[in-house]
Amino acid sequence: MEPLILITGEDEFDPKSHNPFYLIKRSYGTAVAGAGATAVMPLDPLQWAAYADMADGLLLTGGVDVHPARYNDIFMDYDPNSGLPAPFVISVTRDSMDILLCKAFLKAGKPIMGIGRGMQLINVVLGGTLVQDIAILMQQEHPIGKHHVITTTLGSKMNELLGTQTEVNSYHHMTIKTLGEGLQVAALSTDGLIEAIEHVALPVFAVQWHPETYQTNDEEVRALHAAVTEPIMTIDPIEVEKQIAATEHKKAIPGYLTDANVELPTDNALFNYFIALCEMGGK
Repeated sequence: MEPLILITGEDEFDPKSHNPFYLIKRSYGTAVAGAGATAVMPLDPLQWAAYADMADGLLLTGGVDVHPARYNDIFMDYDPNSGLPAPFVISVTRDSMDILLCKAFLKAGKPIMGIGRGMQLINVVLGGTLVQDIAILMQQEHPIGKHHVITTTLGSKMNELLGTQTEVNSYHHMTIKTLGEGLQVAALSTDGLIEAIEHVALPVFAVQWHPETYQTNDEEVRALHAAVTEPIMTIDPIEVEKQIAATEHKKAIPGYLTDANVELPTDNALFNYFIALCEMGGK
């Protein structure tokens, strides 16, 4: 029987229908399936104990910022450089869900993998702190939406899986400030920021980049969508063509491949390792 992986998602609100809902990026499920497991999504934070009992592993995904009160900090609600509100989004609902699940899986000794926000959340749950914004508070530019090189720590699992140096994709403006209890650095970027962490005793590891989309069709589609902008005043024929091309990638159109007939990637080292941990019961 395939391992069952619980994948966390975003909670959103539709202003048109006035309905709250959960959403999840499809590439997380694709990566889990490609590694030989089945993915499900939690829908009720009050059932955290049942989820921890049911699932073999927890995947804490990327998303909005962890509220600074969770790591005893004051919310930075403006940019001191510009005097304008800082455009950072939080969700106390998601914080509650993710933290309850993370604590439950830690207590059960079951494998946990964190990605992006997931890495930051694991660090916070274990007593660590975060830098709310790299550019503002550290006066440092870190690649966003770009590929960059990281160096893994000798003797770490990341070093074993990825080698001494590798290239990753980056989409974060926050970083770890102080490490949580039991965590150690598994990789650093060239500018000294922590890019991966591992627990010294538990089957828990996390990365700051997004291995679920790195060098996949999803990453290519994201780049395509990022380049598409709505015309402001006049209709630009070239812009219309870009919009049509983006729509073709987003919707199932006759003659185009959909999720149902795309071959799953099976060579993702991090996800293969995570699922192997789940198959072994975290040992």
